[in-house]
Amino acid sequence: MSLNTDNSTKWGVLFCPSQNIWNSDKRYKEIKELLDSNDVMYDIFTAETSDRVQYVSKMCINNNYKTIVIVGGDHALNDFINVLFSYENDIIKTISFSIIPDGVMNDFAFFWDAKEKDEDNIIKSIKKNRVRKIDVGLLQYTNGKGEACRRYFLNSINIGSIAYVMGIKSKMNNIFSSRFFSFLLSFFFLLFKSFEYKMSLKTDQEDMPNKFMALCIGNCRGYGQTPNAVPYNGTLDVSLVTKEKVSQLFKGIYLFIRGKFLNYKHISVYRTTKVEIEEIAKAPITIDGRSMKLPMSKVMITIKKEIVNFIIPKIL
Repeated sequence: MSLNTDNSTKWGVLFCPSQNIWNSDKRYKEIKELLDSNDVMYDIFTAETSDRVQYVSKMCINNNYKTIVIVGGDHALNDFINVLFSYENDIIKTISFSIIPDGVMNDFAFFWDAKEKDEDNIIKSIKKNRVRKIDVGLLQYTNGKGEACRRYFLNSINIGSIAYVMGIKSKMNNIFSSRFFSFLLSFFFLLFKSFEYKMSLKTDQEDMPNKFMALCIGNCRGYGQTPNAVPYNGTLDVSLVTKEKVSQLFKGIYLFIRGKFLNYKHISVYRTTKVEIEEIAKAPITIDGRSMKLPMSKVMITIKKEIVNFIIPKIL
């Protein structure tokens, strides 16, 4: 490991295993062997927690790594992108990043057709350095202490019942090794939760219904809720589920699992560059799959168009 030297031609690799992955040592060795077999110049750093991901991200940027590869999931990507935006634009534009999916939630990687167990091809693709400028979402809000806050996201912001499911699912994944079982159990808990929320919502073009069950604002797939969103068209896709009867909930869950969420008849779909919310006081909210602290007021969600350099992790 060579810090404080010219690392501009090396990859800074952040190995970010999920806390419940029992074979992380084995995965670490596998990744290193693949990097070596592909003749990659790199330094690898382990980052098991959110704080560690942030620390290592800063260290890589400060030590002049121009290519940063995240071996992890959506949470780790979100931590990295927020660290990146703590720097000036002159530095941001010199950094390129990519993803090797690993862990629990990999929705952003899956959008690019980068799948787990395909690491060799992903590394080969990253070596080709096919960089695309992509959009990043921005959440601005006032917290309960009256402080102005901001958080960037690559995938989506979810509010309401699906955010509740995702929060429970994250906890279940620390208990059960099966992602699918954790997902179904999370929906089971939803049956015992009030899932009607009321708040003032509007896009840059129109007001939206103020009662809803689930709201997704997606820069990307939105965990199936904004399947037509792409992170390079300068807009956000918004889906709003307005029906709250339990009998309709089961149909919505079925369509969600089948990947046909937009076929649900009680869904409204918007495409916008801005979403305003007066206050989020009770509804659960996740950003790139991670639960956020409440309450929030004066909420503004916008898009920063083609602002970061992303290396496409799939050979087309």
